[in-house]
Amino acid sequence: MSEWISVDRSKPEQGKRVLLSIACEDCPVVGYWGEGRWEACTVNHEVSCGTYCYGGDVDGNFKTEEVTHYMPLPEPPK
Repeated sequence: MSEWISVDRSKPEQGKRVLLSIACEDCPVVGYWGEGRWEACTVNHEVSCGTYCYGGDVDGNFKTEEVTHYMPLPEPPK
């Protein structure tokens, strides 16, 4: 799996889904960089914390400064 990339160093291609590390969350969130802000892809706000999900509520978009790192998503299973 890839390493975490600091958002201070770079941003992913616009609209490409990645794992986001958010300062106020315990688990990563799937999201993307779009039109100058980070947005979450997840629509189910009651998902239990796991490998690629989160616990609790995350708004559809959040303050850009709350996102600290991102990581490319792994390839789906075959």
